[in-house]
Amino acid sequence: MSAIIVDPCHFTRLALSTTLLDMGLEARDILTIKTLSALRDNIGMMMPHAVFINDCCFSRNPAQFRQIIKNYPDTQFVILIDYEQANYREFVPLRRNIVILSKSARSQTLYPLLRQCLPTAPTPDNVEEIDLTPLLLSRSESQVLDMWMAGQPTPVISRQLNIQQKTVSLYKGNIRRKVGCLNNQVIHHVARLAGQLTSGIQVTGR
Repeated sequence: MSAIIVDPCHFTRLALSTTLLDMGLEARDILTIKTLSALRDNIGMMMPHAVFINDCCFSRNPAQFRQIIKNYPDTQFVILIDYEQANYREFVPLRRNIVILSKSARSQTLYPLLRQCLPTAPTPDNVEEIDLTPLLLSRSESQVLDMWMAGQPTPVISRQLNIQQKTVSLYKGNIRRKVGCLNNQVIHHVARLAGQLTSGIQVTGR
């Protein structure tokens, strides 16, 4: 059981590695680095079960990181985002092996997530499992999100999609609930990451 932590912040690397040590990982099985290039150089040799990476580490070259994810489908990639001012403390599964996680995540979120990323690592007995089913939007919700991200106001979205404004508001509410956040900036950031690292947020057939 091994993990790589990629973050320019010393305190984040220290806190996360300490948590992993507390969960039973050996120090030799935890690699802490600062850059995407260092991840590229080490992931093939280490073949980690999980990679924790700050999204700022691949912001200039998301295509390179997307290729790394594609090359290592059995590794769990946890994307760390920092939205403490928005009081965002949750997580969003994008794919089976890609999860977006707030750096301010609560312990009741963090420990179950780590346990499912590193299933043989011991965790406290009172830790409950969390649902890592990838985020799914309906086709209508996806259309609303695209226009919402483009800066279109509700009346314009309503007119272009030929639906009532209250229906647009309903879809926005559904998106907020599924992402687990009321802050528009966080929602747009999650959608942007989904587009950079995958083909986008998955859409149901209806």
